[in-house]
Amino acid sequence: MVRPKEFRREHALEEAMRVFWTFGFEATSMSDLQRAIGIGRQSLYDTFGDKQTVFAEALQRYIDHSSARNSRLLGGDDGIDAIRAYFSDTIREFAGAKPRRACLMFNACAELSPHDAEIAKLVKKGLKDLRSAFGGALELAKTQGKLRDGADVQTLAMFLTSQVGGLAIIAKEGASRKHMQAVADTALSVLS
Repeated sequence: MVRPKEFRREHALEEAMRVFWTFGFEATSMSDLQRAIGIGRQSLYDTFGDKQTVFAEALQRYIDHSSARNSRLLGGDDGIDAIRAYFSDTIREFAGAKPRRACLMFNACAELSPHDAEIAKLVKKGLKDLRSAFGGALELAKTQGKLRDGADVQTLAMFLTSQVGGLAIIAKEGASRKHMQAVADTALSVLS
């Protein structure tokens, strides 16, 4: 039985996402995508169009997965513990990636958002989702009396989001897991 085209398309998007995540948009060629996906050049163009379209769809897929992960990790019963668990999981993911590739969304933010409105819109939504997930955990921590007095939840959510971006940068640079955890611990010390 022949698999439906949509199944192959989902697999192709997953493989394209991995290639862009590892090498970035500019350094990835259509030939790289062709090899990773395992289809011919014409099939790639017929399925997705140009490299920009493949990247946008792969980035959307990444952001959708990340948003689900963020909600799951930051939706625990203890706001502060959920935030700590989120950073531990993120560091484990960043440190374990071979080659080091950190976060596709933050990579796209730095590489393409300044001059690509479509990618900027996707990144903005992804960052908003992350801030919102942090905001929910922080609100919970506040109601639990675990957040320092006078804490501004929205500012802290933005701060924590920026710390994830910072960790992504130092992870790509080669920082050890120990150093990334020290950075995260320092950032989390502002919560209480």
